[in-house]
Amino acid sequence: MNFSNFQSSKQLSFSSVQSSLCVEYQTENALSPRLIASDEYINSIEDTFSVNLPSELKSKVPPVLKAFGFDTNATNSLDTSSVEKRYELASEISAWLLRNAEISTCQYPQNLGAWDDCIQKYIQSITLKLYRRPITSEELGQLKGIYNSSTNAIPGLIGEVQGYVDSLDSNFVLSGWARDTSWEDRIVDIHIYAAGANESLQFVTRVWTGNARPDVNAYFGIEGNHGWSVQVPAKYADGKSRTFYVFAIGKSANPQLSGSGKTMAGTAYSNKNLKTRPSIYASEGLTHVLTKILSSPQFLLNTTSYELNSPYHWAARIGTLARRSVPDAKLLELASKGQLGSQEAIKSEIARGIDEKTVRFVDSFFGQLQGYRDISSTQVNATLLQSLQSESQKVAKTLISKNMPLSKWLKPGFSVLNSTLSKHYEIPLLPGNAESSGWEITQTENRGGLLNQGSFALATSADNSRTEVIRRGRNVLATLLCEEIQTPSPELFNAIQDSIHHIDANLPVEKQLEVHRSTSESCYKCHSQMDPIGLGLQNLDYTGKWRSKYSNGHPINTAGNLLGTDFSGPEQLTDLIASDARFPKCFEKQVSYYASVVPGSCSGSEISENTGVKDIIVETLTKAVMAGQ
Repeated sequence: MNFSNFQSSKQLSFSSVQSSLCVEYQTENALSPRLIASDEYINSIEDTFSVNLPSELKSKVPPVLKAFGFDTNATNSLDTSSVEKRYELASEISAWLLRNAEISTCQYPQNLGAWDDCIQKYIQSITLKLYRRPITSEELGQLKGIYNSSTNAIPGLIGEVQGYVDSLDSNFVLSGWARDTSWEDRIVDIHIYAAGANESLQFVTRVWTGNARPDVNAYFGIEGNHGWSVQVPAKYADGKSRTFYVFAIGKSANPQLSGSGKTMAGTAYSNKNLKTRPSIYASEGLTHVLTKILSSPQFLLNTTSYELNSPYHWAARIGTLARRSVPDAKLLELASKGQLGSQEAIKSEIARGIDEKTVRFVDSFFGQLQGYRDISSTQVNATLLQSLQSESQKVAKTLISKNMPLSKWLKPGFSVLNSTLSKHYEIPLLPGNAESSGWEITQTENRGGLLNQGSFALATSADNSRTEVIRRGRNVLATLLCEEIQTPSPELFNAIQDSIHHIDANLPVEKQLEVHRSTSESCYKCHSQMDPIGLGLQNLDYTGKWRSKYSNGHPINTAGNLLGTDFSGPEQLTDLIASDARFPKCFEKQVSYYASVVPGSCSGSEISENTGVKDIIVETLTKAVMAGQ
């Protein structure tokens, strides 16, 4: 994509409006625990274990309550019921991880099932990330106790052991099945030994049951995954002929599976179909330990695990705000070496985090600020809905990655379209200009900006199915100018609802709103600010599609007023907001709220509508982290 047409100059037609970056924040209140949001919960697990969780598990992560418009401000609202649900989810995720993740590089322990140095080091390594600081000896002792008590409770293979070694194929993949009849759901630990001519048995490798074997389940009338397969290590392809023997390992008995004695001839080794399994002892003990970690307050509450204004505190805050996850390896290394204490170091790491995890940051900050992340509608087909969300994401990503002026958020001069949006907005795509993904940057004057995006129209609609003048006006004031409108009292709300029933639906929208405003003096005060803004955006239907008249045939009058200044249509409103001194101040304030701080006195470097979006974000987040919030 070529951005040269959109970045040639930061000198725009808007008048230069100055405001100041806040460099101080109110810190008189003690830092309160904050519950990590669902996206941070998922990202933290995926980053720690290098996996992609399945959608069915992701969908079970509960949302958290927002404050100041962002879920980064979620306070500790865990009651008994939600704690139990999170424990159940952690248990499911832990079991999935043991079956699907490369849990550790530990070699097979001599004392099967016992806590050993390798397991301890592994637990220390994952809690360093998930707790966002080194685990204490007391915490480690608690996890060791959970592990040992769980492994001691595991019954041995004392029932009938059933299993079979099916094959050793030409790619030297050994496979079969096994089941412990005393505990059908248990993962069975399989050890493979080999012996050549005149050689004693030697341990080769191990594997655990976990592959689907519907034939086994159907035959025995059972459930679970009882199959196993393992690649014979390359070092055994040394030209010698060997016979392989397979055993199911228990606490008191290690029966050999039927069908053992498969022979591998001394032929060339193939690495095809290589499938790895977790190499740490996949016991019930480790499942319980991971469950405890993933449901612990040290993980779920991201401000309780470290000393305020310590290196690990800063690393954790950077991870949350910029990466939407736990700190990565570099952040933790800087924290451990005490190299994260300067403003320059924190600023650099925030910028790096946003650069490396741009989509995550965009969806968290812009997705909530603009409302596109959470929109839904039964009136809009799934393809269009997803395209509207992607448009907003891609425009914001471009603003950050190219550090475009803040005014470009409102009027970027381009749209990011695919074939669905091209048809929806009636904007032709340029031949041969699309990326392989089907999206392209198209230069436009009147599209692409926030107020012209379909996701904005849908997020400010009524029931996601029709335009809502009042909601649009209120959203513009709150999101772009930080002018809050008071929520009506219950008594006033009831009076408003009663007045709505007496409004003639055949009247033009402007007349209906006049009747609505006359309900009371309080109604008039607020609605005289909101309504004229929303009326000026009525050319856009609830999906952002351009129109000149309503469905009932009434023509649309786009005459509007922004807090005393007249305008007509979305473009004039965009110009007014971009030249308003409150706009850059408000954007900075929104970043501050995202960072869970309340702006205090302001002084320092100047910002305007021409300041780069990324510059404002990084600077503001840096001040927030340094302020100890």
